[in-house]
Amino acid sequence: MRTALAFKRLPDVFTSKELADAYGYDNDNSIHSRLKRLCDDGRIQRIRSVADKGKYRKL
Repeated sequence: MRTALAFKRLPDVFTSKELADAYGYDNDNSIHSRLKRLCDDGRIQRIRSVADKGKYRKL
C-alpha cells in the first residue's frame, strides 16, 4: 500500500531524486533497485530525448 501511494505521488515525468523523496529513500542502491523494478514491470520508462534526458516517465 505504501509503495502504491508513493508511486501515485510521483509526477508523470520525474527524476531519480523525486523518486527518492516519494519513497523516502536515502540510499542510491535502493533508488536504482526501485527504478529497475518499475522499468521491468512496465510501469515507467527512461526518457532518452535531449530535453528530458535522464528522467523517467510513468506509463
